[in-house]
Amino acid sequence: MFCPNIRDEFGYGHNAQYLSIQTDPNLGNRNDYNKYIKYGHFKKPSSVVFVGDKYIGKDDPRYNDDEHWSPMLGTGGWGFKQGGGWSTLAFRHGTKTNVVWLDGHVSAMDANSGIVTRSSYDQECDINYWGRQ
Repeated sequence: MFCPNIRDEFGYGHNAQYLSIQTDPNLGNRNDYNKYIKYGHFKKPSSVVFVGDKYIGKDDPRYNDDEHWSPMLGTGGWGFKQGGGWSTLAFRHGTKTNVVWLDGHVSAMDANSGIVTRSSYDQECDINYWGRQ
């Protein structure tokens, strides 16, 4: 599912940081990840990103073609530039991105809403929008 006018902004990504098993084989077996986390664990699922529009992450040479995109959506607390192919939300609808929240509702979020930080790591962003506890 590529838009012919913006091929670098591919499809969708899943909030892998806080909602799933992390898939970095270099990490080995660690117990501090959200392995098999129950979604009922989140106090306010209506404010936790589940799936959203995703940029393919062509800044990373490991993911620089259409066949090597990552479905992992990097959290907004790490900002717009992220390594490892885990790029964050793509604001490809004017200045907005579409988000499916953990409770199932969908909304458009503006780039200036705080869902992605414009600075270095921002823990509050991940707490407010991404499910960090």
